[in-house]
Amino acid sequence: MAATCGNPLRIAYLAFRSPEDIGYWSSIPYWTVRKLSERGHHVVSHVYDKRVLRLVLYPFELANRALGRIWLSERSGAFLALLRLWITATLRQERYDVVFCEGSIQAACVAPGKPVVYWTDAEVESYLYAYLGPAHVKRVVNLAQARAQEQRGLDRAARAFYASQWSVNEVERRYRVPAGRLKLAPFAENMTIAATDESAYAAARRRGVARCDLLFIGIDWARKGGGAALGIARGLQKRGLPSTLHVVGCTPFARDAAPDDVLQHGYLDKSKPEDLAQLERLFAECHFLVLASSAEGMGIVLLEANAHGLPDIGTRVGGIPTIVEDGQNGLLFDLGSDPDGVAERVADIMREPGRYVAMCVEARRRFVELFSWERRIDQIERELRVLAAAGA
Repeated sequence: MAATCGNPLRIAYLAFRSPEDIGYWSSIPYWTVRKLSERGHHVVSHVYDKRVLRLVLYPFELANRALGRIWLSERSGAFLALLRLWITATLRQERYDVVFCEGSIQAACVAPGKPVVYWTDAEVESYLYAYLGPAHVKRVVNLAQARAQEQRGLDRAARAFYASQWSVNEVERRYRVPAGRLKLAPFAENMTIAATDESAYAAARRRGVARCDLLFIGIDWARKGGGAALGIARGLQKRGLPSTLHVVGCTPFARDAAPDDVLQHGYLDKSKPEDLAQLERLFAECHFLVLASSAEGMGIVLLEANAHGLPDIGTRVGGIPTIVEDGQNGLLFDLGSDPDGVAERVADIMREPGRYVAMCVEARRRFVELFSWERRIDQIERELRVLAAAGA
């Protein structure tokens, strides 16, 4: 734990679910509160369970669904009005130096007072277009209201942290943002990293280049590009390089019908020691992680692979290029590219053992220096201290 400079800050953390729930939202709230607390700051969680508010509005959701419409309940005027009343009634801002929100929705509902920050992966409109597509976005009946809410969150926040350069660019393109308010702050790992520089480099050397095993981690096989990952593995096989695709998080094939070159490990719960140990073995033994997503806010698993000295193969989509620099800590390719062409690039690297090991070393270096929790909390803590001093 890095030493903190200055007095501990008093931080109110606003979330839709308890930050103690490690399974909520890729465990970002859990680790944010934990890491700030480890620095000695006094962090108090204020939970405004959106399930309670949505229950009140559920008849409206049903009515819109029956009409073939998409109604963004959490961006609706009724939801925001209720949340604003709840926050105002329960949050005593004078007790804190700064109010830290998990997203722009809470930030938009905090009354004037102490400095507000939030940390998220995307603004609403770019998220909808990326994940739903234009045809579905046309069915959203309160998109203008959602955009207005996003702008109010930006207006109230003294700092708005976004997890990728893609999301920063989208916010700058769509909203009015005063200079200095928007900050690039990639999310960090959502698991305990036991690997060290030495163990990561040793694992890279043990893997060798006689074969090239690939690792796919994701619950959504289609959106995260499982088919492309399998195509890359088979392209490697065609070039005489044995390759097995290890699948974690989903089971796209019936257990008795999985291809011989696919090993399905099912869902691994990082909070369970035995599952975490199995995942760490896969990070140590596989040669590349593949995330060929069609939509991706950031892709935390990419930097978790890098933490173990495992390079990434990913699409130039969303936040993936924020983590993966082509030819350095992995490879990037355009969405829709022929997996066989990607396999050729991978095979070319594997023909030169020194080149592959160098990529593993760079993957680990980038994680430690750019994407670890230590680096991220260093950045966030500096900004919080500036705001607390100005708002005192």
